[in-house]
Amino acid sequence: MKKVFACFAALVLALALAGCAPKTEYDDKELVKIEYHGGDGMGLWGINDYRVFDFEKNIVYDITIAEEEALQEMIDRAEEGQAEEILQQYNNPKTVATFTEEQEEAFVSHIRKAGIYGWKDSYKTDEVIYDGAGFSLELTFSDDSVKRTDFYYKYPRNLKKIQSYFLSDLGADMRHNR
Repeated sequence: MKKVFACFAALVLALALAGCAPKTEYDDKELVKIEYHGGDGMGLWGINDYRVFDFEKNIVYDITIAEEEALQEMIDRAEEGQAEEILQQYNNPKTVATFTEEQEEAFVSHIRKAGIYGWKDSYKTDEVIYDGAGFSLELTFSDDSVKRTDFYYKYPRNLKKIQSYFLSDLGADMRHNR
């Protein structure tokens, strides 16, 4: 009987701990924004892609930021009539999805339990990669604190699980689609 009770208690404890992430400094803070910054190498030329999940406006938008010098160079090289198209392509947010407060609450609960707040600051491979790029994910909280994680061909085990919550709960993939 004692063995049955001990096994039952161990099972209950294991189930209670399953999927629970350790407590972090971010757990009790209100998440207001997540930014995905794709590092496709274009940043070297003054062009940067972002996907922004804005929890104050309940929208997801993509924006490709072109620094003034890069934008002017593209306009200068453009064929006649293409300048307006270039101006529309850069520095203008494009809404990708909207979501409800309930979807936001489910998402934040899912990613917290899955352990996103416990990610290290950086995941980088020791291998030499000649033609590749990484990305970063930046979480901003209502007290203006920021949790940023950089990825370069090395990832935490729970990345795919957390990535799936962006699409299932908020209706948009975590990554910018240029």
